[in-house]
Amino acid sequence: MNITRVKQASPEFIKVLRYGKSDIQTADPILPHGIDSKPVKNDIAVYAKTNNNEQSVILGYLKNSDITSEGEARIYATDQNGVLKFDIRLKNDGTAEIGGDSDFMVRFSVLETAYNQLKSDHDDTVSKLNAVIDLLKTWTVIAQDGGAALQLAAQALQNASNSTGDISGAKIDEIKTL
Repeated sequence: MNITRVKQASPEFIKVLRYGKSDIQTADPILPHGIDSKPVKNDIAVYAKTNNNEQSVILGYLKNSDITSEGEARIYATDQNGVLKFDIRLKNDGTAEIGGDSDFMVRFSVLETAYNQLKSDHDDTVSKLNAVIDLLKTWTVIAQDGGAALQLAAQALQNASNSTGDISGAKIDEIKTL
């Protein structure tokens, strides 16, 4: 088993520099099921031969990271220079951060229900205000009625209510994002 430096990563294999400039070896990466990744040039790899001397493998990569705490997991992507581009963190407090922690994810169906309630309440208020406008238009014609049209208009406005739309249930405290 050797500690080596990644020279090149392709879809089929990883090339590592083992003992010197001319000792470039090709190896297959060993990855957990469901995870597909490629290292960047100059990453430090753990290289090993198998029982079959014609086949070698990369067991993993050495990373010097102080980002995670005990019990946490992190998946990340970098550019070709190793600069972090995106990460997903599963934290030991039961939360997940997808790309960052400055905002919250939402539950769409809860948000949609609250939005539809707000829209319905708004539409109802607009209908009542239009009814008041219609009454005020006729009030000038029937001003002799002692202000009955004005009383009807005031009554229509009193029946308008504040919206009960509430989106707070859409917030997912356990998952944060960009």
